[in-house]
This record gives sequence, structure tokens and C-alpha cells, in this order.
Amino acid sequence: EKMASEEERAKILAEYMAGEAGGDLPPDEEDADFEGEDESEGEGEDSGPPAPPAILKGSLSNAEQKGKKFLLYAGTWSYGLDAVESYKFKLSCEVSADFDFVAPAASYSMKGYFIMKDETAEGGKAKVPEEGVVLNFAPIPGKEGKRWTVTGSGANQFGAFKLTGEYRSKGGAEGNKMNFEKKYDEVQGGGGDGDSSADEDFDDDEKADDDELKALEEEANMSVEELRKRAYGGDGGEESDAKKPKTDGEPA
Repeated sequence: EKMASEEERAKILAEYMAGEAGGDLPPDEEDADFEGEDESEGEGEDSGPPAPPAILKGSLSNAEQKGKKFLLYAGTWSYGLDAVESYKFKLSCEVSADFDFVAPAASYSMKGYFIMKDETAEGGKAKVPEEGVVLNFAPIPGKEGKRWTVTGSGANQFGAFKLTGEYRSKGGAEGNKMNFEKKYDEVQGGGGDGDSSADEDFDDDEKADDDELKALEEEANMSVEELRKRAYGGDGGEESDAKKPKTDGEPA
């Protein structure tokens, strides 16, 4: 028997796929879909470097409400130092006495929120709550009473994060700045005793790839008539009823 050429196999496959889809797309729509897929794939492959860590710039202050004392840390945050857009944030904690700007305690546990851009939210912005934000103060040698290294950690709906920064005191209640770099923790891989569902999915994909490769090898040695039989499920001449596109009036 005459073996099917590459061109003939491609034609048979095109006829089969047209029957499955109920007809060919108009050329312009077909091209438009293909071009769109190419563009999205290109963007994914060359999306550029990841977003820089969030930078928090704020100041510390004392506040009192309903007879209770609070330490406030508030300011703005943005992605990177050169970002055009910035958004507000606020953290606070109740304290027994006013915060001492030149002798802070070793640690504070705060909670609060930050604002972020969200086109699906009312006004285009959303408030993200944060709890358990622990800040640890350590005086910088030789700069005691003026500068402290501050490290911290916390969590929100996006995951756990770490803070690394510095607090600088002007000696009074005004002009005390504290800036941070905020980085979210990376997701850690599980150990050997963890959930094996990912391995099972990988095995399934590998088996599917093997089956597809085997089918392609078989088709390469088929004649034109044999390819038509496999595609249409019939005798090779006409499409089977199962493969014919439905017309108006036929039950689904």
C-alpha cells in the first residue's frame, strides 16, 4: 500500500479536527487567535526581572485613645526606591507607657494594615490586614541613643514576610524615622514523607507522553486509508456519524 506523506497526513488531521469543531474558523479569526497565543507566550518568556521588595518609609509616634496608650508606626510603602506610586500603611500596639524615642524596648508586637492597588475593589484600592508583626530593636554600636537595627516578621493574606531596616532618633518626639525592606518568604519544598500527589501527577503526565509518542510512531507507518479509518472511525471513505458535525434540527 502507498504510505501517507507528511502533507497527506496533515490534510487528513485538518479534516478530522474541522469535523470535531463543527467547521473551520474564518481565516481572520484563526490568525487572530494564533497571534494572541504567540504574544502571550513571548511575554511570559521575557517578563523581565521580578518585582523589587517593598520599601516601607515611616515614623514612630505616641497616641492615646479612650485612656489607653498606643505606639504608632505609619507611613507609605512602594516597590523599590524609585517607584512612582506609593500607598499608606499603619501598625500599632498598646503600651503601658509612652514610647521612649531614645531608648526603645527590645521588642514590640504590632498589628495594622496596608493599602494596595486593586482594580476589582471599590475605589481601585484594598486594605490588607496584618497581625503578629514583631519588631526587634538592637542599638548600633557607637550610635547608641541615635540609631538601631530593626528586624521583624509577620504575616498577611499573601504569606509570611520578614522586615529588615533601621530606626533613627532625633532625640525628641519629632523627626524619628524608621524604614524597612519587606520580603515575603519563599515556599519551601516538602520532604520525602510529604504529600505524594505531585509525584502521582508527574507519573500520569509521563505515561500520557509515552502513549502519545507510541501513537505517533504507529501513524508514521500507516497508509492513507488506515489513517482515515483511525481519524473517522469508519471505513476510510466517509466520516462516521459520531464525527460528523451536527446540523440544525438534529438532537444533541
